[in-house]
Amino acid sequence: MEKRRNSNIEFLRLVLMFLIVMNHYAGHGGFDVQSMPWGWNRFILQAHWGGLAVDIFVLITGYFMCEQRVKWRAILKLEGQVIFYSVVISTVFFIASPELFSLKELVKTVLPTATFRWWFASMYMLLLFLSPILNWFLNRFHRAIVIAGAVALLFTATIGTYFAQNVSLVNAFARTCLFCGLYLTGACLKRGLKGTKRERLLFAGGVVLSFGALMAVLFLQDHFTNTLLSASSVFDRTSPLIYLLAVSIFSVVALAPTTYVPFINALAPMSFGVYLFHDHPYVRNFLWNTLLHNATYTASPYLWLHMLLSSIAVFVIGILLDFLRLRFIEKPLFRALDKKHFLWTSPADLFQIHRAKDGQDETTTDNDTQNQ
Repeated sequence: MEKRRNSNIEFLRLVLMFLIVMNHYAGHGGFDVQSMPWGWNRFILQAHWGGLAVDIFVLITGYFMCEQRVKWRAILKLEGQVIFYSVVISTVFFIASPELFSLKELVKTVLPTATFRWWFASMYMLLLFLSPILNWFLNRFHRAIVIAGAVALLFTATIGTYFAQNVSLVNAFARTCLFCGLYLTGACLKRGLKGTKRERLLFAGGVVLSFGALMAVLFLQDHFTNTLLSASSVFDRTSPLIYLLAVSIFSVVALAPTTYVPFINALAPMSFGVYLFHDHPYVRNFLWNTLLHNATYTASPYLWLHMLLSSIAVFVIGILLDFLRLRFIEKPLFRALDKKHFLWTSPADLFQIHRAKDGQDETTTDNDTQNQ
């Protein structure tokens, strides 16, 4: 019998995806934030919570995957979902705007993961293939060494991101370090959290401390422009303050009494579809600039309302689209494919990497290994 997923964490995933949509509203909406006078509009546009959401998504992956083996079935589901959105969206835009079509764009359309059409989807796929190695490291070495390794990886990601200056190879290396470091951090939380009152107070304090520091930077941003303390730097997914806030928020949620809400658990797996739908390069520009005209609200007192309602609409449409994809494409397809034995094997079998502990449940819940 499949273990029921904790609705607290499932609800967190939905909230995180909504934060990513709002972050893209600000980041891709054509706003010239640096030229805006200080005020509420500039404040909400510079509060980029997308990096926080990314970090917590990867923490969730490490938290669950450290005791599981990812199977080819989950990998094919993820790749199938990415290809579906890539092909459908690109086809629609190629028909509507034939000038967009080229051999290069065709390659990106049919090979979206390999060509980083969506950077997070590509990095997440890489993480799934690296998970057997990371799990071997977790089981082979003492917890203190694992923690030191996670800290070293996150530090490398921070330094690499800051000094990369749009060097693609360095950025890719920094992102790999970030995902691996967060994966190990999530795994350490899984194995280290005891659920004590002291832990709850500690992580609640971490939320207050890191959130307060981030807000202070926003209020003082004019003094920190283009420095390590600028708003863009401290809200980046590799910022130490974002690391602290991500770990603290996730730990508070993980330590809360477990709940089960079927509706929340049914919605959460569709959250990744929201990302793929609204952050496709073609949709991104059309949505925020052509359809919703975000930048025209730069000086409007109703910017916050436009941002909120637009993000809600995009989120709901994304959920509905992925519901249809699941209902009419993925589920019928995998009912037939599930008869194939290889789908239930793991990439770890290729390298003969197995977990050190025998007798543990090796089943992988598809919703825990994709859509983070």
